Amino acid sequence: MASGTIEFVAPIAGVRFEPIEVSNQHPAVEKIVVEARDNEKLNIVLHLTDVFDLEEAADIAKEILPSIIN
Repeated sequence: MASGTIEFVAPIAGVRFEPIEVSNQHPAVEKIVVEARDNEKLNIVLHLTDVFDLEEAADIAKEILPSIIN
């Protein structure tokens, strides 16, 4: 099993905030950090643990991402 992070970056104008942690009940999610520091992009970093491979990690991230950004 592996641990690691997946980072999503999206353009966003005029928004700025320091990193905040967002919770999720998925057992492989250690934590999720959302931030917008430069008024141009939104960063979302998912910290995952006990995943089998990169494909599983990507599937978990794709499942969780809509609930974070909506």
